[in-house]
Amino acid sequence: MLKKIILILTIAVFINKIYGQTRIDVLPGIESCSPTISIDGNTMYFTSNQKGNFRIYEVCKNDSGKWGTPKDIEEINNFSELAKIKDPFLSYDGKRLYFSANFSNSLGGMDIYYSVLENDKWSTPVNIGQPINSAKDETSPSVSINNKYLYFSQKNEDADIDNCGTIYVSGKRNGKWSSPDALPKIINHGCETSPKINFDDRSLIFASIRGDEKEDFDLYYSRILAKGLFGEPQNINFINTINQEYAPTLISSGKFIYYTIGTEKKGNIISNAIYKAKVPDNFIPFKQIKVVGKIINLKNNPVTADIIVTNVNTSDIIINKKNDSKNGKYVLYLTEGYNYKVEVIKKGFSYYSFSVNSKDEQYNEEITKDIKLYSNVNLILNVFDAEIFEPLDCKIVITDEDSTIIKSKIINPDKGRYNIDFSIGEKYSITVQSKNYNTNYINLDFSNIVQYSEFERDIELNPIKIFVEINILNDSTNAGLDAEIVITNLDKNEIIVKKVSKNKDGKYVVELREGDKYEINVNGPKGFSFYNKKVDMNSEKKTKKLDVRLKPLTAKTKIKLNNITFETNSADLNLSSNNEIERVVKFLKNNTEIKIEIQAHTDDVGSKIYNKKLSEKRAQSVVNYLIDKAIVNERLVAKGYGESMPLLPNDSEENRAKNRRVELKIVDVKNN
Repeated sequence: MLKKIILILTIAVFINKIYGQTRIDVLPGIESCSPTISIDGNTMYFTSNQKGNFRIYEVCKNDSGKWGTPKDIEEINNFSELAKIKDPFLSYDGKRLYFSANFSNSLGGMDIYYSVLENDKWSTPVNIGQPINSAKDETSPSVSINNKYLYFSQKNEDADIDNCGTIYVSGKRNGKWSSPDALPKIINHGCETSPKINFDDRSLIFASIRGDEKEDFDLYYSRILAKGLFGEPQNINFINTINQEYAPTLISSGKFIYYTIGTEKKGNIISNAIYKAKVPDNFIPFKQIKVVGKIINLKNNPVTADIIVTNVNTSDIIINKKNDSKNGKYVLYLTEGYNYKVEVIKKGFSYYSFSVNSKDEQYNEEITKDIKLYSNVNLILNVFDAEIFEPLDCKIVITDEDSTIIKSKIINPDKGRYNIDFSIGEKYSITVQSKNYNTNYINLDFSNIVQYSEFERDIELNPIKIFVEINILNDSTNAGLDAEIVITNLDKNEIIVKKVSKNKDGKYVVELREGDKYEINVNGPKGFSFYNKKVDMNSEKKTKKLDVRLKPLTAKTKIKLNNITFETNSADLNLSSNNEIERVVKFLKNNTEIKIEIQAHTDDVGSKIYNKKLSEKRAQSVVNYLIDKAIVNERLVAKGYGESMPLLPNDSEENRAKNRRVELKIVDVKNN
């Protein structure tokens, strides 16, 4: 037996040299045990009897990487006088500290409690309650990285060995812990304690007494193969000795393990000390990818949001946490071998998500992902005419779900283009109105997922139309005529060409836009005059009926030419006259058998001789235009009548304007 002990000690010394097993004297000369390490490895919580009873202490690494001076966590330790506190466990998000204690409000002996980190202070301890705690002793709590599973040990009342218990697990459903189940016999050999679910959520370390020659706890390691299915536990022989090893914890890299060794001394007093050792590869949990960053708004101020991490392979939510409210920073640890979806959600802010493929070799052990969330969305709204696609000035009214008008910031940089600012988190209705157009609407829903800070939307407005009846008749017989109607919108870039066939009553209906001015030209069949008229659909007396009587072409036919004007006291044609003269050109080319006289007339302002000469010059200007358009000179006669043939008395400016005119008279029709 002595030789065997010597051999074991020799092997232990050899292994310790390889794996660098060292004692951590955070409180030199004082019992310290049950370490729990933050996932970044920089903060440790442990228990010690420095003040006569076991209390929880916090210690952080200094700039040189060494442990500093421990701090008593008074918020927890002073909750219940002379209580025993043990087995602390820091949740992987660093927000909760679980532990065992026999406080005055426990359900039996030792119960499981937790405290929440709020404003850098730990809250008053909370008893986790039933169905976890009972009249028995519940100790050694450990919570999975996704906060969904709680592992703990319950003392076996009939056991002769102190701390000998059974390991249980409870799942969280709808925010409550379910009735715990004992782990299978491959784990619960008969005397177990100190379960620690590792950060990879796929391996478990625990203390157990197993084997014929074992009289004290050793540490064991088991892979979780599937839910409720564990691999054969492996003895962590690189640290186990003839002494008691318990309360293990791994840092995030998995390369170092912290644990407690209890040494038997005189009077059967157990002295506890914290140790650290390097972990060989076959015991290292699955590699963790560290994702870090900060969540801020567009002004670079921190935004507190929910971070939800889903395992894409299993659809399980493995992390549901918030980032730091003070600086916006967050840290995620993701087990290699899976694809993850990371969602960032904050009510009243935009939605953000990104993927992490931990199988991809491009990922290192740390990824930095800074996230900007915005609380407002800018809509670029383009308003245009539904028929001719021209931009429109309009009035925009925005209301919420309760039909309350919202005074959003609206900028109009260009005609028909509007920048509108909306707050995320609401539903809106946009009413777009423009004079002489039918109102249109857009509904926007920013109450759910919003993944953009700016987007563009087009909206069409349909013009209000007025039906106009056009009657095209033979002036001699009142019969309907074939004709071509050309309608030009003088306010917009729109031309309507409609060819109509004669019918019994000669009635045709066209739709004209309300509010616009039009020029209506009717080109009759060969042998008939043409027609031209301007109509104003913006006036109070809107044109709704137009009688067009086309005259058969005879030697006595006279046609008034509209819209032919000249510079004041000049024979120079205004550019606005070109359209009407072009109609004369087309008329003459369609009726080659006629000869015409261009007649010019003036009002009575000025002398008769002057007006006669001015009218002659003006008539000749029109003829010259026609000649330039390939109408032969022999078919054209220019004649000026001055003020001799007024249509109306020259007793008002309105009448004088009507007397200043140009007419076309047919002087000869050759028979073909």
